[in-house]
Amino acid sequence: MSEIEPSRSLTVVMSGPSGVGKDTVIEALLRSGAGVRRYVTATTRPPRAGEIPGRDYHFVSEGEFDRLIAGDSLIEWAHVHSHRYGTPRRGVFPEPEPGADILLKIDVQGGVNVKRQMPETVMIFLAPPSWAVLEERLKGRHTESEESLRLRLRNARREMAQVVHYTYCVVNDVVEKAAARVQAILRAEKCRIRDANALLAAYGIADEPSR
Repeated sequence: MSEIEPSRSLTVVMSGPSGVGKDTVIEALLRSGAGVRRYVTATTRPPRAGEIPGRDYHFVSEGEFDRLIAGDSLIEWAHVHSHRYGTPRRGVFPEPEPGADILLKIDVQGGVNVKRQMPETVMIFLAPPSWAVLEERLKGRHTESEESLRLRLRNARREMAQVVHYTYCVVNDVVEKAAARVQAILRAEKCRIRDANALLAAYGIADEPSR
């Protein structure tokens, strides 16, 4: 990579309604060799079958979460589906390797808060192909009680309405295609001009007034 080519690491937020397939798309991204690393968030929710602490979430007790809040160790946190979720500040837990694009999978409340504090954050909303498909996916997981399922469906409608706060919307119809769309967004963001004067200086060209 030359000095002219963009090499800036990105902070990326991916949000979407429960059951839309965020984890599946993220796993496809990680396998693709796209240089993306997941920044693991914290939750008071107990692990589901197959989830690994430190990889999927930092699973903490209610008391530990209270201490994170009291110590100003979270960038943001929110109540979601009867549990608390939060994004730790750098250094609170082990971090991804330097130089990688950092991907945060967080709810829409948290995504908006991160964008407020870090305006350069790339905001991606993952959407289902249809509402019927989302319902089918949630029911097919068989991880929720009937009460929990109804709550997630109600919340999903409110979450979908928050797409107005996001820059990009990727429909998760086929996982590999959705992951490829996310990669395309990241490539485009790295090519976006943020400082034209710095770009000209890299070529040894002084800034000239337009004619």
